[in-house]
Amino acid sequence: MLTTDRVPGAPNWVELRTPDVRAASGFYAALFGWERDAEVFRLGGVAVGGVHEADAVAGGWVLSFHTRDAEAAAGAVVAVGGEQAEDAGADTGILYVTDPVGVRFGLREPGPAPVLDLVDAPGALWWTQYYTTDVPGAKAFYQAVFAWDGMDVVLERGAACTILSPTGTGLPGAQGALMTTPAEALGHTPPASWFEPAARWLPYFTVPDCDTTVDAALARGATLVYPAETQRAIGRQATLLDPWGAAFAVNAGAAQPTATVREISRIRRSPGPGPVAGPRSGR
Repeated sequence: MLTTDRVPGAPNWVELRTPDVRAASGFYAALFGWERDAEVFRLGGVAVGGVHEADAVAGGWVLSFHTRDAEAAAGAVVAVGGEQAEDAGADTGILYVTDPVGVRFGLREPGPAPVLDLVDAPGALWWTQYYTTDVPGAKAFYQAVFAWDGMDVVLERGAACTILSPTGTGLPGAQGALMTTPAEALGHTPPASWFEPAARWLPYFTVPDCDTTVDAALARGATLVYPAETQRAIGRQATLLDPWGAAFAVNAGAAQPTATVREISRIRRSPGPGPVAGPRSGR
């Protein structure tokens, strides 16, 4: 599962781009207990993410991944149909790029820029999920850039999914997944704005109580995307849009990593169409 080990291809930063830094900081402080230190969110004094001002169109949560050479990784992105989007500045070791459908993500070298000091704990990043209408295309792109290990499965509701791990770490190193965007869940249809980007990276944050966190978010102006649902070996989780349209998910009661890996290992590799029993629903 997610760790703070500096493994190439592993998520090492998550940052919020929002048109109202002060209000958004207050929103997430109420949910996760974060404190804002300039452009860094901290929990108990350690870095759990960042925040920058951006217009509503360019806003949202942006994931970054560890690389030893951001320039070389950006070259790999361009070679397989992506684009370089922005340079974070000289000597930062950070470049931002977009994949072939326009989803922005970061390439972050070890160095002076902050990285995640806490993961897989209440108030911290727990999982990363890429929602798309083209799982095979996304898999080809991201594996060309990061050489991630991928395990193709079909979940209980028939959704295509590829579980991702940094090279050589296998299922114990699983950090996220590529997944088909569900049209609905538990009879709930997401707002139209959820479907406006063709794809997105979605960060999941650990919370002590999913339902309490969802209620607190909705009371502060968030919008429900997928309602809270308990999933075997995963815990109880829900997906939301914050008041400025940034998508995120919360998870409570996730199994210990060894238990989760044991459950996932029961899924056979998908040979093609057809349902495969799995530990998660189609969300």
